[in-house]
Amino acid sequence: QIKAGYYTADQKLIFGVTIDCGKKKWSTQVTDPENKDKDHVKNSLSGDLAGECKSGEIFDIWLKIHQPKMMSWIFNGQGLQFKTRKTPFRHGQTTIYRERPLEILTKYGSNKAKFFKAKATGVAKFTEASWGQCITCLGRWQRIVRVPDCGYKHAARCHRM
Repeated sequence: QIKAGYYTADQKLIFGVTIDCGKKKWSTQVTDPENKDKDHVKNSLSGDLAGECKSGEIFDIWLKIHQPKMMSWIFNGQGLQFKTRKTPFRHGQTTIYRERPLEILTKYGSNKAKFFKAKATGVAKFTEASWGQCITCLGRWQRIVRVPDCGYKHAARCHRM
């Protein structure tokens, strides 16, 4: 099992993901914005993994952040947010509607983030962590990766640990 999350300075979950390779399932978690008195983490979206994830195999997990409440997880190239929404956009005198990522209904926005954490159990292990202007990623991407809305990012622009 692989778990990753984006957290505030006081360890409050903003947006998390759980990958269960054995069951070929994934789910995302948020801190419920409707519970004002205390923090309650709940599942947000869930689905099936598009491909296999086997013991000892290299994997990639990314968190793409568009805006404080527009975020999406990517696992081995599979977008883990299958829903979108249409938002109005003014172009001169004309209002057009564009397809945008789903708004993540969480108590804390990504603008409050201070930590990115990842944990793997079983035979999954992390070999590299990198981050850049538009993405937080873990895994094997080494050359050029295409990220929608962000353009091309070269490995030289990615920070590595």
